[in-house]
Amino acid sequence: MSKRKTKPVKHHRTVSDVWLNRAFVAILLVLALVYFAPLLSGRKMMYGSDWLLSGYASRRWLADSIRLYGEGPLWNPNFFSGLPARNPYTLLTLLYLILPVHMGWSYLFVLAMFLAGLGTYLYLKELKLSLSVSLLGGIAYMGCGSLLSMTQPGHDGKILAASLFPFVLLFLHKAVTRGKLIYFLFAGGMGGICAVHAHFQLTYYAAVVCMAYLLCHLIWQRTRGTLAGSLRLVGYSILGLVCAGGLALIKFLPIFGSLGWGSRGGIERGYEFATSWSLPPMELLDLLTPHFSGLLSNYWGENYFKLDTQYLGILPLLLALVGVVFKYRERPVKFFLGLGLVATLFSLGKYTPFYRIPYYLLPHVSKFRGPSMAFYLTAFSVVVLAAFGLQALLENLRSRKKLTVSLLVVFTGVLLFTLICTGARNSVLGALSSHLEPTLRRDYGPQLTQQKIHNLYQNYPDFLKGLGRSLLLIGIGSVLIFLLTMKKWKLGSLVMFCFAALLIFDQWSIQRKFLRADAHPDTYFAADNVVEFLKETDKGLFRVFPLIYEHAKDGYLVLHGLQSVGGYVSNPYHRYQELIGAGKSVMFTPANLVKYRNFIHILNVKYLISVWVPENLSEQDEKTRQMVQDFKLNFAQQWGISWEDAHEGLDLVFTTGRGYAVYRNNSVLPRAWLVPQYRVLDKDKILDHMKDPTFNPRATVILEEEPGIPLQQTTQLVGDVEITGYGPNRIVCQVALESPGLLVLSENWHPDWKAYADGEETRVLRADYILRAVSLDKGRHEVTFVLKSGYSRLGIWTGLLFSLFFAGVIVYWVLRRERWKGKR
Repeated sequence: MSKRKTKPVKHHRTVSDVWLNRAFVAILLVLALVYFAPLLSGRKMMYGSDWLLSGYASRRWLADSIRLYGEGPLWNPNFFSGLPARNPYTLLTLLYLILPVHMGWSYLFVLAMFLAGLGTYLYLKELKLSLSVSLLGGIAYMGCGSLLSMTQPGHDGKILAASLFPFVLLFLHKAVTRGKLIYFLFAGGMGGICAVHAHFQLTYYAAVVCMAYLLCHLIWQRTRGTLAGSLRLVGYSILGLVCAGGLALIKFLPIFGSLGWGSRGGIERGYEFATSWSLPPMELLDLLTPHFSGLLSNYWGENYFKLDTQYLGILPLLLALVGVVFKYRERPVKFFLGLGLVATLFSLGKYTPFYRIPYYLLPHVSKFRGPSMAFYLTAFSVVVLAAFGLQALLENLRSRKKLTVSLLVVFTGVLLFTLICTGARNSVLGALSSHLEPTLRRDYGPQLTQQKIHNLYQNYPDFLKGLGRSLLLIGIGSVLIFLLTMKKWKLGSLVMFCFAALLIFDQWSIQRKFLRADAHPDTYFAADNVVEFLKETDKGLFRVFPLIYEHAKDGYLVLHGLQSVGGYVSNPYHRYQELIGAGKSVMFTPANLVKYRNFIHILNVKYLISVWVPENLSEQDEKTRQMVQDFKLNFAQQWGISWEDAHEGLDLVFTTGRGYAVYRNNSVLPRAWLVPQYRVLDKDKILDHMKDPTFNPRATVILEEEPGIPLQQTTQLVGDVEITGYGPNRIVCQVALESPGLLVLSENWHPDWKAYADGEETRVLRADYILRAVSLDKGRHEVTFVLKSGYSRLGIWTGLLFSLFFAGVIVYWVLRRERWKGKR
């Protein structure tokens, strides 16, 4: 990395270095195990908001489906009347097949934390920093808030992306400095693994950083190499990209095939949407003390809520300052200083004009949201700068005076800030309230605004304590820094140990607040009275409509084998959302299901879960009568229909002690039914026609193209249909018809579903806006719906081919390395 032309030096590792290296790797693994120790036995389940919402249910269903059907499910019929399933062919799926799902998830976080530390450690070693410095860098990154606080929201994809990033950078650095194709392939392979298993948006950011890293190295090496050498590196990097892309196809080809089908579907929603969940500039003070904006339920900032933290410790910040002051001439320091600043500006999103540059210039950025996700790049940059600062302390500093001034300025600045916040408490709170209230009121309304202002005042004592804690840590860190410059070997080893202890204490004392253990899944998701009633009462194939139910928007019902028209998914069918009345939202907002009875009939909704409201209020006390009247009024205002009309035609069949009630829809259509008549309408007119009370879905199906059979004059079709096989990738129906007609299947239409009547492929028509239908002649037929995705098939085979190729590259490298060791 030096500017001088030097001959490459061969570094021979001693036996002690080898054992020290192994010991340091073991330390990183032990730290990861210790942090998650309460969860490793499986007696408890790690809390994560999205995990409890749908993560556990979807992964449990995935593992159970593979065991039951012997193949990966490509379609999930449990939520929103069916939608494409997440990619089942990943290494993580093996984890959920080997271990109980909740244990596999906990060990995934252990693995991610360890990989984050190991990748950083190896990368810093590759930058020629000492083993002890590299170890502290690994500890600092694996314990930062951008990784460990991801347990609270349950974002395993984000922590995986942040954890694998150092490995991609490690192999890319080896590639550009050594000029060997195999390291470019390693970098591409790690990038592909990251793309398949981790969060795409964070992986995208990493890819952009890697391109900038490669470009910088090509520029820095222009005086040492020839044009041909530079072109060779560019060619190698393209091959690495091909390797990454080939591995990633297993995940992204199926997504590409469904592009435009889902509600999100790659649609650009404008600058305001793209910059939602930006990092408010004030919250950069959380780097000094995470108590500034309030942790978890005490959060009072400008975003709707916040389940993570950007805090990465006081020591990395101090050492990063030392690195910038004393190592600013080093090229890695220049690069990561620039990356840290750019990533921070990017994370601020809408709060600075800078975000418009990547928004308009970088592909796909306009389709993302949550710019604050890029802050893990800031954290990694600070860690690298801190490692160079620590290395500078181990070497001969040019000026201890400059070091003294730098640390004194930091300590004095924080002390003054603490004194101002303490002495002028009312003024500071008033200024913050005045700044926040207009924005909060505009975005969230008066009720949430009042709650956030309350949190601001309630959190302030914790903020002041946090400042005092930071002052203490700055003081201790500064003393340790000066002790390290004294160049006494024994003292230096003790100081490095103190650095590690202080760093772990500082980070873990905060990050542990985001790690929470919950009850075992069998206890946490135990069947309630509603579920027990439905499972005991009806063994058939049907869906439930959780209108008013605590589990209306999560995966609880699915865990108990009950299919729901609701739940939570990240990208539901856009037509399904339009049919239920949710519009462009991705949330379960079923206005049309409440108001129009035909809609729940065609969706095979046999049971509605709601609350029990007494019909006769004369025997109730005044308080109860008033509560019921208020409830009915709020219900009518929310859904645009009275409580009585919304439940008309539904029979109350069960009530619970907790106030829930189950209503049976006796007019429900089965999962598959036969229709004699059809009507072809334009897409824009179908929903209005279906809302008409005179529309009878039992007699007529609404199509968007001619089915190719004669229109029947009768509204009664003689025939029957039975579903004899039902799985996520295949549905079999036995049909008997006395005249030509249409078989309607109450499952979402998707272009990957093919239909075969008696072994011959037939068209799958869009029926009743979202469902599937096939036209059939008179007679007996076996109709089989099979999920056949050309994109999925191509993605799976291409991904498998590149996986084998990448595995071959690893084997070749290992064997070559062993031969090299033998010759040495």
